[in-house]
Amino acid sequence: MTTPDLTRKAIRADAVARLKAAATLAGNNVFKSRTSRFGDDVLPGLNVLTSEEQKRGLGEGAPSFRAELTLAVEVLVAETDDADDTLDDLVDQVEAALMTDPEWVRAFERVVSVDSRMGIANDGDKRHASAVVAFRLQYTAIFDPVVPDDLTTLDADFDPDAAAEGRPTTTDSVTLPNP
Repeated sequence: MTTPDLTRKAIRADAVARLKAAATLAGNNVFKSRTSRFGDDVLPGLNVLTSEEQKRGLGEGAPSFRAELTLAVEVLVAETDDADDTLDDLVDQVEAALMTDPEWVRAFERVVSVDSRMGIANDGDKRHASAVVAFRLQYTAIFDPVVPDDLTTLDADFDPDAAAEGRPTTTDSVTLPNP
């Protein structure tokens, strides 16, 4: 897998792909939607979302920020006698799948924290054991200004009478490389 682009959308999609490839107890039941409903047919299941992002300015020049993003992985398992154990195992698998992946970890300046919260999810008549694993990720976000008309050619016309004064006396055209 390639290192993720540092946008919320790309980070979510990359995490989904890595969690599916990790062969956790959730198998392919890994989604990226704020509105996923989990029926028994997709349990155990994971739902990947970004829940919070903060950007703090770094200084002058192009707008640049130290960004912190919370990547949350919702973990749901069916309510059974061993739901707590299954939930714990799946939470551990989620953490290991991402935190032991050197390519994923290197994509960020640092992983600020990893927090887990356990609970019960109610979906109408259904109850599921649930957890949220929240990865707080730090990276730099730079917003380069958009220049609507890139400078590609520079034409210079020098005064031919300037030779006596020691100034350039030629006409030239310079083509600049595309950025």
